[in-house]
Amino acid sequence: LGKKVLILDADLGLANVDVIYGIRPKYNLYHVITGQKKVSEIIVRGPENVLLIPGGSGIAELANINENERRQFISEMDDLEHQVDIILVDTSAGINKNVLCFLKACAEIIFITIPEPPAMTDAYAIIKSVAADEKLTEQTMSLVVNRALNPTEAQDVYGRLATVSRRFLNVKLENLGYVLDDRAVPLAVRSQKPFIYGSPSSSAAKCVESIAQKLLNIKNEGMASQTALNKIGAGVSSFFSKIGELFN
Repeated sequence: LGKKVLILDADLGLANVDVIYGIRPKYNLYHVITGQKKVSEIIVRGPENVLLIPGGSGIAELANINENERRQFISEMDDLEHQVDIILVDTSAGINKNVLCFLKACAEIIFITIPEPPAMTDAYAIIKSVAADEKLTEQTMSLVVNRALNPTEAQDVYGRLATVSRRFLNVKLENLGYVLDDRAVPLAVRSQKPFIYGSPSSSAAKCVESIAQKLLNIKNEGMASQTALNKIGAGVSSFFSKIGELFN
């Protein structure tokens, strides 16, 4: 949709966005943090010029770096932040300190689940953990239902999670949309090509585009006067500074 996007693969130890892209990056954040490489030297360009910062073990090393290394890291990343419109942070599943640190640094939080009881239970557990942290309660929280058989099933999943989140956690969960279960997705994974790029006319790709439009407030559907893009932009300018502080 014309925006400059950067993906930070923050799944510690199991980073795999590069696998979906069909590429093998030689370097990751660890090499930036330790001063071996500059950010510009580890960035990988994917389809449609989406930028990728390979995470790997590099993010975990943030917990162990000294103050000089931390300053160098933040300085390196600050230059990059002003060159993009949106940073997408792909965290690991589950609840741990690293995930919560990333959530605190983000302007918006998007929970993703599928229409199965174990997955919905896990999603609620993460929402509960977020609700228990005062630093996270003011962020916009949204839900995406993945692999839905139809819109009715997706709405049912959203309705259940939104109801219990509001009733027991006092959390307002926005309905960001859904992605239909689509054969094009596993086929794209096997061919190591993003499905929205390899099968742009598929139902899953159309769903993702609808979600993107909502995030950018293109259709003005139920968003506040300050658009999501503006909020994300505000978050971009300080994301890595927050990360550096949180891991300190």
